Order: sequence, then structure tokens, then C-alpha cells
Amino acid sequence: MAKVLNTVGIVNNNTITIVKNVGKISKSLFEIEGNSNLLQSLHDPKTQVAQIIFGGVQQNIQVDVPSDVIIFNSICNADKSSKALNQLSDFLKQIPLPIINHPVKVLQNTRDGVANKLSSLNGVITPRCIKVTPGSTKEIKEIIENENFPLPFIFRTSGDQGSQNMVRIDSLDTLSESLECFALTGDNAFYMIEYIDYQSKDGHYRKARFWIVGDKVIPRHFVVATSWNISYDIKKEMMFDKQALQEEEKEFMKGDHTESIKKCLAIKEALGLDYFGIDCNINEKGEMLIFEATPCMALNEDKNFPYINPAIEKINQATKELLAQKESLR
Repeated sequence: MAKVLNTVGIVNNNTITIVKNVGKISKSLFEIEGNSNLLQSLHDPKTQVAQIIFGGVQQNIQVDVPSDVIIFNSICNADKSSKALNQLSDFLKQIPLPIINHPVKVLQNTRDGVANKLSSLNGVITPRCIKVTPGSTKEIKEIIENENFPLPFIFRTSGDQGSQNMVRIDSLDTLSESLECFALTGDNAFYMIEYIDYQSKDGHYRKARFWIVGDKVIPRHFVVATSWNISYDIKKEMMFDKQALQEEEKEFMKGDHTESIKKCLAIKEALGLDYFGIDCNINEKGEMLIFEATPCMALNEDKNFPYINPAIEKINQATKELLAQKESLR
């Protein structure tokens, strides 16, 4: 039986979300942002999992960890959980055990870090990305000029996943109006990401997702939408009752992805992560336009599009194989 220590991190602002309050925190149901649920979805009777939490107001971990344990790092958000990741890194210096997704590698793979690492890969298109802490829209204009940053670009809150808290800036004339909902205090971090148009000839936008676990690459979904800013709600609105678009996703799920797999494995080598997801567009030349590469992508069953759920078992099997590979390194 594999023995796994699952490391979870509290975000830098020391908050958790109480889902069910029974009057005592240890017995209440709560969620902690910034952690992958990959290991939670495994449900393998041959894998014994214990959990340890890093971060928080005070940290004083003194744990006797057996030598036959594998550490599975579920802390995935380098922007929001850097304190917990650094604490885990210090912990590993004292207990040198096999680790899945080393915290140092996770810390390196912020949005701008990923963009820098992937910029020279063949067949991979990586939009330019910089992290900024502007105190005003005037400072943003200065950054655009000093960095020769291209328009249009996406402006989004650092550490956020998904399609929320982000806007596309097409013109400097609309900069102030577009950014009035953001707190530009000079203390808050944001990303400026070059926008590269990926609209298909039929007017739709297409986003593919791959999961990379160990040396396996598994297609996860394929969304067709009328908006460049694709979310799950948009997928439901666009694809739920459109059989042709669902058939397109089904074809993607069972298709031959030989060239994309090669690119995904090259990305894995560049990032140095054991597991993560990639959101991208694949153009007519087979090039991958990278939207995001992160271990923070959730792995949940989809009741609206159940035909994509078999991918979960493939990902779980790849996770078991990854655990076995790490165990063999002991």
C-alpha cells in the first residue's frame, strides 16, 4: 500500500472558507483556496493518505514522517500561497522524501514564469506576460510605453483562476474606464497578458484542455464558444443543446493527439512539474496557443457533459502510476 502525505496550503491572507459550521473548526467543513483536488479524486483503496496543512498565522510543524512516505504537494497557486509553498520547501530540506510537484517548481511557474519558460518552444505560441503592481492607470500607460507592451492585452488579478476578474484592453482610450473596477493602490499585483486572437473561420473560439500527469497526456475537454473569454457557464450556454458542438468535443476526446502530446511533454520538461493542466487553442498548423499551464485546474465530474467523464479515470490511473514511479525512487 502506498503511503502518501498530502500537503495543503492556506493562502497568504490566512483565510479559509467555512462550508458548514458546527462550532468547532476542527470538526467543521471548510475549504482552502489554492490547492489541487487531483489526489482527492483518486479514491484508491491501495493508497493511504494523511494530510498536513502549511501556512496560516503561526507555523510550527514538528512531525515524524516515516521513510516509506511519498509527499504529494497539492499547493498549486504560487501567487496566493507562496508562504505555504516556502514553508513546505523548508520542511523538505529536513525530510528528503520523494515529492510530487516540488514547491520550488510551483513557485517558479507563475503566469509570467510560465510565459518566460515556454517562449522558445517550437510549435508553442506563448503570449507575453508581465506582473505589475500599478498605483494608477497612468502608471499602466507608462508600463505599456516603457515595456513596449502590445495592444490589445488582458489585465487580470494575480492569483485568480478562471474567467473572473479580468478584462481585455483594446485601446488606451478605454483604459481608465475598463480598469475602474480594480484596486490600483500600488500594493495589489496584476498580470498584463498579450492578447493573441484565436477566432476560428466560423467565428467561434475553441479552447482545449489537456491534463499532464507523469508521462501521460490526457485530453480533458474541448469548448466551442462565441466569446474569447471562455468559462464553464459559457460552455453550458453555448453547447448544452447543440449536438454538433458536442460531437466536435467527443471527436477531440477520442482523437489522435500525437503532435499535441509531444508539445505537452516538452512543456512538462520546461516547467519541471509532475502534474498540471494546459488550456490552449490549437490552430490549423497544429500550433498550441497557451492560455494557461497550472496545477490549479480542478478535476470534477461533469453532469452536463458526461461523455468527458471517462477522462477522470484515465487521469486517476496516471496518478497511480506517478505515485508508483516516485515510490521506486526511494
